[in-house]
Amino acid sequence: MNIQVNTIDIICSIIIIAVNFAIYYFPKNKLYKKLIDPVRTFKQDIKISRYFLIIMCLLIVSYYSMTIYSYFSFDKDYRTPYLLTFTPLSSLIYAIIFFITNKKTLKEVEKDQ
Repeated sequence: MNIQVNTIDIICSIIIIAVNFAIYYFPKNKLYKKLIDPVRTFKQDIKISRYFLIIMCLLIVSYYSMTIYSYFSFDKDYRTPYLLTFTPLSSLIYAIIFFITNKKTLKEVEKDQ
């Protein structure tokens, strides 16, 4: 199996991960004190982030299974290499960052109260 990696895809994935990390990891810890009921809000966010993480895992499994199936069904006959993409994995990392920041912020909020 001939595999190629696109460097532009890797660069875009790294940029997406960095932007998501900057958006969700740093300001969330500073803004929770302005909420009326921060504990309840972050517990709801954790529930949403769990569903989001499950959906992202399912989408990644379906994406890679479709691309591998199409490679072995059609593209391999034309001797084209399989293009490995990392953008779906960056969306999974985004979901993981979203989940971790909510849990960390909830621990800090419960400690402050």
